[in-house]
Amino acid sequence: VAGAIFGDVEVKGLDIQSLKADISIVAILVDAGASISSMEDSFHVQRAPLSAFETALNNCPDLFPMVAVLAAFCPGESHILGVQRLQHKETDRARAIASMLEKMGVPVTIDEDEMVIEGMGLTERILSGRLLKGGNFTSHGDHRMVMALRVASLGASSPVIIDDINCVGKSFPTFNELFDKL
Repeated sequence: VAGAIFGDVEVKGLDIQSLKADISIVAILVDAGASISSMEDSFHVQRAPLSAFETALNNCPDLFPMVAVLAAFCPGESHILGVQRLQHKETDRARAIASMLEKMGVPVTIDEDEMVIEGMGLTERILSGRLLKGGNFTSHGDHRMVMALRVASLGASSPVIIDDINCVGKSFPTFNELFDKL
């Protein structure tokens, strides 16, 4: 997602034949217009003109925070289904995502099982002075929220300070170290 919005990222060690639901991020990025190429064990994602998209995350709810950040940078209204699968994660993840986006200045609504995000492209955000708003944010002890907040911080007008970035150790112990190299 960081590569699709902000530049050029290579992610190594991914199995494109994986049966894990998280591999769905590749199809979502393609639907949003990202430029993706794959090699045997890696993906190369680079910035391209993005557009609003529709997706259902019922089978991959862990992608929701990151997909919501992607939607914030896709011009138009993106629709993400699967909100009800988020209620029993580390936190009420749907409410946490909506709160994060609203605080950053991104219009978001939740209607039953659907989250609707009104996005704006990075170039338009820069030219209009409407980068995401920084500030103090809580992770809710949720590793996926930390990852989403860190990526969103790349498009913020001021620092995004997260109360507990170390909870990413649950799923990706080296995430913060690798992210800092971006």
